[in-house]
This record gives sequence, structure tokens and C-alpha cells, in this order.
Amino acid sequence: METEDMKRQLRNKQDMSYIRDNMPDIWHMIVSTRCCPIHLGLQKYCSLAIPNEEGQTCEDCWNQAIQIDNPVLIVKGMYYCPECHKPLTVVKIENGQQQWRCDACHKTYVVPTATAETP
Repeated sequence: METEDMKRQLRNKQDMSYIRDNMPDIWHMIVSTRCCPIHLGLQKYCSLAIPNEEGQTCEDCWNQAIQIDNPVLIVKGMYYCPECHKPLTVVKIENGQQQWRCDACHKTYVVPTATAETP
């Protein structure tokens, strides 16, 4: 994983958290435009139909994407450990959460998943 990608992603999470906490007007403008976190290199946690039947909104997706306390890093579709920067492997996906584990440092991370689309 490239160090610059990791630094950029963490900086984006910090910047967006700052905007959310200190600039509520700008925060609401961002989340109301339906701009997706993936444009900042962050993961999106939503299905494409927001708001969906479970009531999830763009703001919910952004709040999940900028979590700093659990900074799983995503680069080119792969998840990386924020501690040792090694790839993570999925342990299980259930009840709206993904559990990922780092085989190198043995840390486990839990992140919310997108809601499943039902036909």
C-alpha cells in the first residue's frame, strides 16, 4: 500500500470530521448534494438507492466513511490495516457489519456494510 494514499485518506477523514463538527452549514451542503465519499478515496457504505427502505441517508453513509476511531484504509478496492498497512482479510459479514482481520498484527476491525438489495 502506498504511504501517500494512506496519508491522504486519513487526512480526508480528519478534514471531513472537522467540517462536520465545526461547519454544520457546509456539512449539510455536502451531504445534501449526494456527493459520494468514494470521490475522496473513502468507502461508501450505502446501496445506490438512498434513502433506502431502512431509512439510511447520504449523511449516514458519510458519517460511517469518515470514522477516525476505526480507520480501515481502502486503496483500489482492497482493505488495509491502519496499524501495519498489510492487506486485511474478511472474517465474516453479518447483521449489517463486516469483520476484517489483519493476518500480520492480528487486529480485528468491524465496519458497517451497505444494506443488501432485495429483488
